[in-house]
Amino acid sequence: AATKEPREVLEVDACLVATGRVPFTKGLNLGALGVQLDRRGFVPVDAHMRVMAGGGGNGVAEAGKNGAHPASPQRAMPHVFCVGDANGRFMLAHAASAQGISAVENILGRTHVLDHATVPAACFTHPEMAFVGGTEPAVRERAQKEGWAESVGVVKTYFKGNSKALAEGEADGLGKLIFHKQSGAVLGAHLLGLHAADLIHEFSNAMALHTTLPDLRRAVHAHPTVSEVVEELVRHACADMCRAGTKDHALAGV
Repeated sequence: AATKEPREVLEVDACLVATGRVPFTKGLNLGALGVQLDRRGFVPVDAHMRVMAGGGGNGVAEAGKNGAHPASPQRAMPHVFCVGDANGRFMLAHAASAQGISAVENILGRTHVLDHATVPAACFTHPEMAFVGGTEPAVRERAQKEGWAESVGVVKTYFKGNSKALAEGEADGLGKLIFHKQSGAVLGAHLLGLHAADLIHEFSNAMALHTTLPDLRRAVHAHPTVSEVVEELVRHACADMCRAGTKDHALAGV
């Protein structure tokens, strides 16, 4: 189609189209333990990374036939764990590592549950994209169901106002923060821009450690750095909290 926008032709040797991934779990004979894989082949686990057995059997009516178990309520197997892509919880390398650590903690008797909602994700495109927590529609839907729809706050900022991004010639980008206006909890963060994959950790750590926005507001960010995009989002959010009537001494002077 005709366009006034500049067009660029990129010649390549090959183009990879990836439509998804499937777990390589066939042949593990998990049916002999009474484990029923889901329809895509993922291994069911509980919050402690323990493999779940039972839950409807595997379609074989007779117990013991072909190593199968009959239908039964799901139960956690105390000595069998599954971490990483095979359980389908969060198919990223760092999530698999975190699940492995969680499993070891539970094996050693130190009860641990990994909150997958606090695990960040990133796409190393140009510019980079990164996110943690919920999207705005998902958070609003949850808030509506739970009765705190009026407490959802959303603020945005842009990389074009960041000195470091301008100096690097990478001023295209934006940031979006979703938060609770009364508690100051971070509910979701989305970044598109220079070093977004690095910047997202300030928000993922805040979610994991239950750090509130007024607490983050106290932190000082070096200038000029791209991290000031995060600082700008936090300032905007705290200003919204003030307008919503939230009382907190950390918000003074925002």
